[in-house]
Amino acid sequence: MKKNFRPFGNGQTSFVSNGQEFMVTYEGTGTVPTVLGETEPPGPDLVVETDVNGQTREVARAKAPQGLIDTPIAPILIPQVGVGSIAGTDVQLRYFPKSELSWSGSSYGTVGVFGLAVRHDIDQWFPAPLPLNVAVQGAWNQFSLENDLGQGAAQEVLDASGWAFNLQASKGVTVLPVAFYGGLQYEKFNVDYNYTFPLDRDDVEDPEISLSQTAANRFRALAGFSLTFAVVRFNVDYAIGSANNVLTTGLGVRL
Repeated sequence: MKKNFRPFGNGQTSFVSNGQEFMVTYEGTGTVPTVLGETEPPGPDLVVETDVNGQTREVARAKAPQGLIDTPIAPILIPQVGVGSIAGTDVQLRYFPKSELSWSGSSYGTVGVFGLAVRHDIDQWFPAPLPLNVAVQGAWNQFSLENDLGQGAAQEVLDASGWAFNLQASKGVTVLPVAFYGGLQYEKFNVDYNYTFPLDRDDVEDPEISLSQTAANRFRALAGFSLTFAVVRFNVDYAIGSANNVLTTGLGVRL
């Protein structure tokens, strides 16, 4: 998992807001932490400059971003409800209501999650029994982050959504509470980022930043196993993607 990065690639970038060009410069020579990186980095500042009446003016200065939690893992708890199987089809719903995210007395905005997946067993349509359980699945997920502007107003800072289609195969061990699984997946994931920097200045309008990115991964191969004890299930899987690889562990309760 990536815990640091080099701002803007070469340390400098520019953007246009309200018809005016701004230059953002990172004064350091190293890297800054991601959300799951160092919480008190010693790094220097980010400086925003623009041209005012033919002269370069500094309009904002801020410390380089700090991490929220310094950890090598990214835990998240998302309630999931499944219905099925009906004619070999089951539906899964993931939902996390919009809630304020805070840590050590500081607020980091309001987050929300919504996801829907439909899975269908296709091995039932083969005339002869297959040695594996085979299924196809389609899924869609969305994650949002809003910034509280006060007086009941909010600004959507981050909107991330993606869909995926996959082919799955699994096989349980009769005498043990373990099952092995794997699959191939085609996916697409997009992130839209919007933010307005409050400068509290009369001579310069508050600059706005809007970015849109598409994840590099398109295809993914996955293999893993799950252990089930009564209502508790633990799983580990490793995914090899076209752009990066991911190791995932999960712990769930089935009611």
